Amino acid sequence: MSMSLLGIVLGIAFFIVTQAQTSGFEAFFIRTILGANGAIHISDRFQDLTGMVSKTEKDGSVKFVFNSREDARYVEGVERPDLVREALKEFSQPTGTSEILEGSAVIDSGSRKHSVQVHGIRIEDHILASNLENQIIRGKVSDFAVDENGCLVGNSVAERLRLQLGDRVVVQAGAESRQFRVVGIFETGLEELDKEIVIGDIRNVQRLNDWGIQASIRVADTVNELGQFIIYGDVKGGNGNYRFDWGEGYETYRGFPYCDVKDTVIRMIASDYWMFMEGED
Repeated sequence: MSMSLLGIVLGIAFFIVTQAQTSGFEAFFIRTILGANGAIHISDRFQDLTGMVSKTEKDGSVKFVFNSREDARYVEGVERPDLVREALKEFSQPTGTSEILEGSAVIDSGSRKHSVQVHGIRIEDHILASNLENQIIRGKVSDFAVDENGCLVGNSVAERLRLQLGDRVVVQAGAESRQFRVVGIFETGLEELDKEIVIGDIRNVQRLNDWGIQASIRVADTVNELGQFIIYGDVKGGNGNYRFDWGEGYETYRGFPYCDVKDTVIRMIASDYWMFMEGED
């Protein structure tokens, strides 16, 4: 009887310990891995990795199919994250979506340098898809939200470079560099993240890596023979295939004459999206 009772006690104790460990791991998993990266991480587009080549006849039948490794090129990144965001709205389960720009860089505190991964985010979106707000151990999310040049650094990065709140650092990616101010220090609980992640505003990270396009409106120094101003759209970056929307849809012309007869506002939207390139519908 005593042995049976002892066996039951040990069995229950083992069950309780196992459940405690499982619950503890679940909490750790949610707080660290899910809290840092979200439940689903979409990093690349769907693409053919086998280099499949096929010949299709006019009637729609496939004549032959073979794989060519020379044509199998892996392209990183998501070209249209806005379309992914819209698609996710069809599901009720996601609590939030966050677009992240990722790039390699070197952070310089003035006395020491450290290689990092720079993540560009929109903080109002990111706190809905991650646990970042609760992972900040020094500083506040609100400080990051109002400071375009602010950055959040992993706790291990801060310790290695001896960074404090308010310190200014230079982040360099390739030939480009920008100055940031440390407004927060976070700790995810995952050493591989805390020792290499620096978070900045998505616009600054885009400029730092020279991604996307930059556009401005320019007025020519002289007028034409009819006394009209010449308005130009100057764009750089992207893939070089630009279209301009001056208010009546996308066109290829980058400038037009304008006669100023009253106060007016001129606006321009420039794009290098593939759907607006020549030859595409």
